Amino acid sequence: MQIIKQYIMPSSSIIIPFRNLLSVLLLLPLVLSCRQDELILPVPPVSGKGETAEVTLSVRIPDFRAANTRGVDEKGITEITVLMFADEGGTEKVKVKYDIPGSSLHTLSGSSDTKYFSVPVIAGRYKRIALIANAQTELANITAGSTYDALKQVEVVGRFGQEGTGTYIPMYGEHAPVGGFELKAGVSQTIAQEIPLIRMLAKVDIINPTTSGATTAAGKVYFVNSVGNGRVWVDLATYNTTASQSGYMTPTLPATSQPAVSGGHPLEGTANTASPNVITYYLNEQSAISGGSRPCIVINLAYQGRECYY
Repeated sequence: MQIIKQYIMPSSSIIIPFRNLLSVLLLLPLVLSCRQDELILPVPPVSGKGETAEVTLSVRIPDFRAANTRGVDEKGITEITVLMFADEGGTEKVKVKYDIPGSSLHTLSGSSDTKYFSVPVIAGRYKRIALIANAQTELANITAGSTYDALKQVEVVGRFGQEGTGTYIPMYGEHAPVGGFELKAGVSQTIAQEIPLIRMLAKVDIINPTTSGATTAAGKVYFVNSVGNGRVWVDLATYNTTASQSGYMTPTLPATSQPAVSGGHPLEGTANTASPNVITYYLNEQSAISGGSRPCIVINLAYQGRECYY
């Protein structure tokens, strides 16, 4: 029986095998051409809000579903929330917010993993663009005027679960160049920046290799003392996002952890019948603690007709 916990964390953390990465190529052209085959048309000035223009974001979603990342929903996106922050009196606040449904992500011609969508923005100087996937409900209270610090506190509850449940994983990424950037109405602009989206959930694979033979089979896995909440915002400075495989990572934990299941009951994953025998489960990040409330994994195996626990 082989337990694969991807991207081993420092000793101060447990059950944080990885935050899988997506690379997102962010392109922001302000297109004012009158050609009929252009995707974007200019938007006239809005009274009291300054001049506006359509901005196109091209989102590249590489396929990370390699042999060691089996989750069928790991790269799924139901919607993307776009938050554009500007400096107001020394405080970063949301100036533009748009929720883009997944159905509005169009595939770029000649590419299977690059999609684009468009949003209207107010011309001006911005500090950062934040992209949050699959967390529209949790971001309902983040509106125009909300601070960047408020975004950091947004929590997602109850997204843990076994692979194949159809619940997409919240992801976060941002573009925040030093000194900010400016979007000018009437001027075609392109901001090219790869933005790694980081999934907020950790992943554990319990794998029974085919070499172990038919006499051993994983039945169930129990995650004891797991937490049910986590932050969608990620401190990108703590993650190695320069390569497809992350290195040292530090979790972004909520202020107060909540149990995943009340009453102290563990989370339960059930093995599939495919070969190799695999249990894949997604968990919120949490710190290692001592005593009876520490998180741990209990595996149920059938070996030569006998039931065993490890």
